Amino acid sequence: MQPSPQPTGTVKSMHPATPTEIPGVTTGQPSGKPIPGMHIATEEQALELIGKVDGFNPDIYYISDKNPDGSFTVTGQSKSMAGQGGSGTTGVWTVYPDGSYHMGQDSVDS
Repeated sequence: MQPSPQPTGTVKSMHPATPTEIPGVTTGQPSGKPIPGMHIATEEQALELIGKVDGFNPDIYYISDKNPDGSFTVTGQSKSMAGQGGSGTTGVWTVYPDGSYHMGQDSVDS
């Protein structure tokens, strides 16, 4: 059995015991619009936002990559699913600097 490839980008585990309140963000709901007062400038901020949106599941870790247009692609990975031989991917989100986000990855020209 081949070892799983190591993730690239910024990786963070989110734990239910340490959620951070983010005004204007509801767990499980897409924003569809900018979040007032929010500015996402780092991969860490994108990870925090999606961790809140996704519900801080201790089995999930998140990988963030910055795109050339300034947005971020955040991928959720399940440790248990990956451990059983699957890809482990639970979701992919695009997060924009204005705090808006949606599930799915935008195609980005490099």
